Amino acid sequence: MSAEKTPCISAIDTTNFARQIVLDFEFAPVPKQRQRRGLRNEIIEVGAVKLDYHGNVMGEFSQFVQTEFTEGVAFPVRELTGISAVDTATADPLYVVMKRLGDWIGRYSAQVVCWNGVDRRQLLTECQA
Repeated sequence: MSAEKTPCISAIDTTNFARQIVLDFEFAPVPKQRQRRGLRNEIIEVGAVKLDYHGNVMGEFSQFVQTEFTEGVAFPVRELTGISAVDTATADPLYVVMKRLGDWIGRYSAQVVCWNGVDRRQLLTECQA
């Protein structure tokens, strides 16, 4: 694969933004009987790193998310992420966590990027559901 097509932090255009926000979501599968509007997974953690225009880490954000469509956290997800059903049961709903994320980003011009298109699609699908 060529260098231009390899996703990496250095590929982010830092010239027009005071900050870059790199998002990463962890999600769990939604049982078939509870799926709607294409929602097959549900976000259970929102993570982000804030970078300055030089690419230096300025801060980190991590919050568990209360599940609405799933009950508990399936074993494979628990093993992979370390996130338990207690973590999601005692967390705030997605809209509250996203508000906190916006407050954490602040009022600077910011470019928000995801590790891949899956995270972006997941957020859009979940917000629609």
